[in-house]
Amino acid sequence: MSIHEAIKQARQTGDFQSVNQMIPWALQLGMECRIENGKPLFLMPPKNTNVGNPILPAIHGGVVGSFMQHAAAMHLLMTLDLEALPRMINFSIDYLHSARLVDSWASCTLERQGRRVANVGIVFWQDDPDTPVAKGRTHFRI
Repeated sequence: MSIHEAIKQARQTGDFQSVNQMIPWALQLGMECRIENGKPLFLMPPKNTNVGNPILPAIHGGVVGSFMQHAAAMHLLMTLDLEALPRMINFSIDYLHSARLVDSWASCTLERQGRRVANVGIVFWQDDPDTPVAKGRTHFRI
C-alpha cells in the first residue's frame, strides 16, 4: 500500500497510526499517534536507543527534535485535508531542560495556515503538559 492510499484509508477510519508506521524514523523512535479529547496527541515511549547521555540517562536532543518535527507533520495530516505528508520548510526548538527516559508526549497547535504554508507550534512534555521539556515552531509547505 502506498502512503497516499494509507492516508486515504486513515481519513476514513480515523486511525493514523498505520500511516505513522510507514515512516521509518517514527518506527525507530517508537512513536504512537493518538486522538484524545478530539485532538491529536503523540507518544514516544522510553527506548534505550534514544538515550544521548547514559549517565542521567537523558534522551538525545536530536531525538527530541525529530519527534517534535514528525508530531507536527502528523498533526497537520490528521487535522487538515492533505493527501501527502507536508514538507518542512524550517524548524526551531527551545530546550527547557533534560528529557528523562520516561514516556514523552507532544501536542501541536496550528498557529496559522495559508494556501501553501502552515505554521505549527509544538510542546514536548513528560509528566505534566504545563511543565514542558521543549517547545518548538515549524513551517510546512502544504
